[in-house]
Amino acid sequence: MGADQDHLPDAAGTGLREQVTPVAVDEKRSQTDTSYMGTTHQNRASIERSVREKIQSEWNTDDWVTYVVSGRILPERCMVQLPKTSCRAGNASVRVMAHLQIADSHISCSCQCERELSVFELSDIVRNLIFFPTDYIAFVNRAQYEVVLDTYHEISTNTIDLIPVFEPFLDPPPEGYLFTPGEVPFDIPFASANNALMTALHDLGQALRFPRRTMEYCRMSVEAIRFHFDLPEEKKWRTRWLGGEKAMCAALRVDRSLLRWLEREAAPGRHGEPLYNDWQTRSAALQLSWEMVFRFRKFLDGENTSDWPLVQQI
Repeated sequence: MGADQDHLPDAAGTGLREQVTPVAVDEKRSQTDTSYMGTTHQNRASIERSVREKIQSEWNTDDWVTYVVSGRILPERCMVQLPKTSCRAGNASVRVMAHLQIADSHISCSCQCERELSVFELSDIVRNLIFFPTDYIAFVNRAQYEVVLDTYHEISTNTIDLIPVFEPFLDPPPEGYLFTPGEVPFDIPFASANNALMTALHDLGQALRFPRRTMEYCRMSVEAIRFHFDLPEEKKWRTRWLGGEKAMCAALRVDRSLLRWLEREAAPGRHGEPLYNDWQTRSAALQLSWEMVFRFRKFLDGENTSDWPLVQQI
């Protein structure tokens, strides 16, 4: 930390440049150390060093597993810069000491983890770590950037591999699910698609892209489908909404109790509570919403739904 200001190109491509000092603030410090705000450049560097030393003294990372993740910020012409930054990361089940740097939109993140992580857990943690500084830089530049992770390197075994572009939920699918990865044809339903299906598909894409908002986006995709089944003649909103939900669950053969679970999981984030959902919870929400959107797509094609198995688990 404490590097000179970085000069980032304006997102509109006008050639104008904004001065930005992107800072990744340790979460614990941001809640307790208000003296950080308004300090001089030199004092900030000193505070960063003391915080880093404190973290290292509290977390003995000598025997932890080290990974290096590489990626990019898109569009690459935006040339995002972030000086080397150290901070705590992880989730409810693992602690991670991360060292992040972005140079000319190229990401390098070294992660010391207290246990071995799957590539999906690791990429989840790194994405969440990178989102804050890139979102802030994008905010200053009135832009929107994409985070793409390409490779990971496990240092002790010298293993280098690609980070998959998919996530392995529904693999294999739970009993009674119709969506089977690798067996779904790529026949795009241009003729039968409506706004509800298009909105639901878009929301599912956002649920994958933004792990912190997976629950809300999964719920939104289901809500988009429910709107298709709402009772237009009913004037009372709640009655219309409940009627649409019952009709949707009956048509798609889905147990309504699963929607109550998804609603409970999405509620804290929807009301502003910052949450980190672990991979198991995220994958359960993705499985349910993916299956419902797939069934809705087949429903729009006029397929007989009475023979479909009832979705009762996630």
